[in-house]
Amino acid sequence: MNLPPPTSRLIQSRFVLFLGATLLLAAARFGDTTTLGLAVAILATQSAFLCFAVAGATWHGQPARPGLGMNPPRRPLNLSSAASVIAGILLISFSLALLLEYSGLRENSALAELENRFAQTEPRHLPFLLVGVALLPAFAEELLFRGFLLGALGRRFGNQTGLVASSLLFALAHLDLAQGLAAFVLGLYLGGVRLRTGSVHASFLGHASNNAVAVLAPHFIPFG
Repeated sequence: MNLPPPTSRLIQSRFVLFLGATLLLAAARFGDTTTLGLAVAILATQSAFLCFAVAGATWHGQPARPGLGMNPPRRPLNLSSAASVIAGILLISFSLALLLEYSGLRENSALAELENRFAQTEPRHLPFLLVGVALLPAFAEELLFRGFLLGALGRRFGNQTGLVASSLLFALAHLDLAQGLAAFVLGLYLGGVRLRTGSVHASFLGHASNNAVAVLAPHFIPFG
């Protein structure tokens, strides 16, 4: 496949950045008082994140794939390594949920609100919820925070600084104390996976699995 010339990619990146900013502003206009409003806001926000990732990766006219961390992992992701990534993030996520619950930070937080929404979702709507809340955010957020930002910050300031900074930005993007604290810790884990494997493939798998469990768990294990 022939790539467009660098100048063309440069122009495209500016347009994609503008599109992302427009989508983010649109997301802010939708209220989250209804499930539909929340779904539209999530869709617009994650689409904006995806635009920001692509714009950043191609800002200087380079191809998008390397800048997004989508190059093949150093080693093929086999069953045992995939299971280890998933088990690790679920263990951390469960431990964080307990800590936030017993600290009182979870009460009246965005995490509690999302859990209530998930618990009230009709079973026939769960496949749509899994795509919109588990897969799409995992894809967009991994490309932005672990793909572009961790890669760019790591090259400029070193991997450790890039890991902490990208995780902090990931936490701030959640706009909630409890959810942000959890996101920071999970971001460190996912970033570590990305650095270890040299690709976002495994971190996407872990992120999507964690989100899927968060969507499904309230239907079987009421928390709090």
